[in-house]
Amino acid sequence: MLIGSAKILKVFNKEKNKQVLGGRVLDGKVMITNGGIKIKRQENEIGTGRIAGIQHNKETAKEVEKGSEFGIMIEAKIELAPGDIIEIIEKIS
Repeated sequence: MLIGSAKILKVFNKEKNKQVLGGRVLDGKVMITNGGIKIKRQENEIGTGRIAGIQHNKETAKEVEKGSEFGIMIEAKIELAPGDIIEIIEKIS
């Protein structure tokens, strides 16, 4: 189930499979889920990953609502770039 989507605005740091990024919530909300994320570039899915942490206004956050900017640490094998879209997925069991 899709929880929300966000646009990546800036890449701050990359190390191995972890990246620190800045983004803005486009729809729904951004939160840590059991389903991870899908990464899209120009409408095409290019990979998957998981959220390792979220910050909003320099404070650790559990979720960020539509329209808000945030900082996020993502674990993924693919390098994200400004303009990429992440979709936050929740697994239904």
